Amino acid sequence: MSFGLRTVSKGDWRTVTQNFQKLNSSLGFGFGSEPTYAGLTITGLTTNSLIYPNSSGTLTSLGAATNGQIPIGSTGAVPVLAGITGTENQVTVTNGAGSITLSTPQDIHTDATPIFIGLTLQDASNNTVVYEDVNEFYITEYTGAPVAGNPIGLLLVWTYTS
Repeated sequence: MSFGLRTVSKGDWRTVTQNFQKLNSSLGFGFGSEPTYAGLTITGLTTNSLIYPNSSGTLTSLGAATNGQIPIGSTGAVPVLAGITGTENQVTVTNGAGSITLSTPQDIHTDATPIFIGLTLQDASNNTVVYEDVNEFYITEYTGAPVAGNPIGLLLVWTYTS
């Protein structure tokens, strides 16, 4: 494909402008254009890395992430690759290829029966009722008197043996 571009001499900005105008009219580049590329190669970046525009707008490599790493931002600073960390006996983090799994030391879904060594309740509202019925210990949020076996507004139940 020939565009009829002219050779540019040093300082010949008029020819530079004319050449860009010819390219624009031939290729359809310009303000508001949306070119489509079959492939794009950018040199100088780290293989398999995440890229971001630095403060001057140049695409820069963040680095190649290892299993479980994600980019973490910091206001006004370059993002860094880091992993999520868990907390002992609270949240477990398991990193895999393309995945991060968060779990707890024991099941906590609505049908689970987690076991706690102790429990302290503080700053309970005036509507919190704590009572025992047979071998079950109830904590409810209720404005009226609790009815045995019918803990309306149930928040927590423990079954125990003595």
